[in-house]
Order: sequence, then structure tokens, then C-alpha cells
Amino acid sequence: MIRLAVGLLAFAFLAAPANAYPSWWRGTLPGCESPAVLAKVQKKIAYGSPRVLGYNIAIQQIEGITQNDIKAHEKSLIDRRYCSATAWLSNGKQSEVVYLIEASQGFASIGFNVESCLPGYDRWRVHDAWCRSIRP
Repeated sequence: MIRLAVGLLAFAFLAAPANAYPSWWRGTLPGCESPAVLAKVQKKIAYGSPRVLGYNIAIQQIEGITQNDIKAHEKSLIDRRYCSATAWLSNGKQSEVVYLIEASQGFASIGFNVESCLPGYDRWRVHDAWCRSIRP
């Protein structure tokens, strides 16, 4: 009897429309200018550029941060914030950096995840041509 009650309760909770979930369910979505977000952008580029992209570059400075779109409290349970900025690279050049922040996508769905891309430096098209998959 208890199993049936728990099963029905779980079914009712999971079958509810997305906007019926409590606010804590979605996690937190930091801003584009958050120091934790910018640190993750720099870390991912520094790690991936020599190993995946074949370049030895790192982001020295990020400025001109813009939020391009936010998709929150929609049908998807994953809130997303789309951002772009100007990055000064270690090779002395300037490039656009595009990044996506996803709530509740960290380790074990705790925290947030950041996907970042430098258009023109993504020769393997990890995020499609000119970082299209992480743009709004």
C-alpha cells in the first residue's frame, strides 16, 4: 500500500507541467558577468585549446559582456542564459567569446554548467560553425 502511494505521488509530481515545479527545482542561474562563470569560460578555453583545438591560447581578459537571451521557466526544466563578450587572447588578438550557462547541470545536477566557444578558433566545429549551437 505504501509503495502504491509513493508511486502515485511520484507520478503526479513528474507528470505535472513544467511551470508547476517549485522554484528550487530549477537551480540557480548566475549572470553573464558572474566571476564564477567567467572563470569557467577561461578554464575551459585554456584546457581545450591545446588539447582539442590545436592552438596554444588562453583568455587573458573578458570585457563588453552582453546577455543575448534567457530561456527560463519554459517547458524545459533546464534554464539557459546565452552570453557573448570580447576576449583578449594570450596571442595578442581579440576575439568574440560566446558562452551558455545552464542551471542544474553541474556535477550530480548541483550547480551550473558553462559551455564556451571562440568563433574562428573552433576548427573541429565542436559547437557547429561559428559556435551556432550555443547561440540563441
